[in-house]
Amino acid sequence: MESENVEYQDDGFGEFRLGIVESAEFLLENWVWSITNLEKIGIPLNEAITTLFDYERLNLARIKAETSITIFKDYASGEELLDEATDIATTNYYLKKFRGFPQYLEVLWRIILARRYPDAGYPRIKAAATLYAQGTRAGEHSVPRAAEGFLRYEIWRGEEYRSAFIESLKKYQKPRGGYARFLSRIDALLE
Repeated sequence: MESENVEYQDDGFGEFRLGIVESAEFLLENWVWSITNLEKIGIPLNEAITTLFDYERLNLARIKAETSITIFKDYASGEELLDEATDIATTNYYLKKFRGFPQYLEVLWRIILARRYPDAGYPRIKAAATLYAQGTRAGEHSVPRAAEGFLRYEIWRGEEYRSAFIESLKKYQKPRGGYARFLSRIDALLE
């Protein structure tokens, strides 16, 4: 029998969404969200205010979107139930789609990357966080790595750094045209 309450049904990506959000939140486990702390990691005051406001609003939506479903096993007799008393139900947790999910993930990664690369400058952090969040949501492991590589290789320092970064991207794509497409995609997203 099909459930009539569609609100609590997973769209097939809820566990994935929950996993990527929880991974990012774990990296900020001891972080205290405040204007002062945002400014200390290089976020300008006007952006810090907006970031804090966005985080509070989106975190509330994220909390409301987390849900679970418990599926009880159907046992034919009471004996089976007693024999398997510890295995009577399965609970699955997931994150329903919510307005602002991409933005929430981006806000989290903006802070994570700003803490990791304090000298990169906020505009670069913001671009890398956008790219990181897009790649993570798409399940493309190479895109978040490229986003962090952009900061790690400090390509804004000169051509030598940029060349090293471009060379580092080769390991993520197969050589037959895939690399060139990947590189142009990364360039477009970082501009």
